Amino acid sequence: METGVTMRLSTRLTIAMVALVLLTATAIGLLTYRNVETVVLPNGLERIANHVHLLAAVVRMTVAAIDLLNITPSLSRPPSD
Repeated sequence: METGVTMRLSTRLTIAMVALVLLTATAIGLLTYRNVETVVLPNGLERIANHVHLLAAVVRMTVAAIDLLNITPSLSRPPSD
């Protein structure tokens, strides 16, 4: 007489198949995440760096224009009407 609970073969195969599907889905998800991370992050960082260089060039040109025109901001006197 058996005292333990026995599972049918079909039940064990179903559990094994579900486990394999979950394992496969997890592996594909991790690989996809890794591939997206390696492609998207460098492109985003490059775009940000280009934008920073553009802003720096605008600031340099503005400072050069102010220097060229000899414009000195005066905070000591009120603006004239």
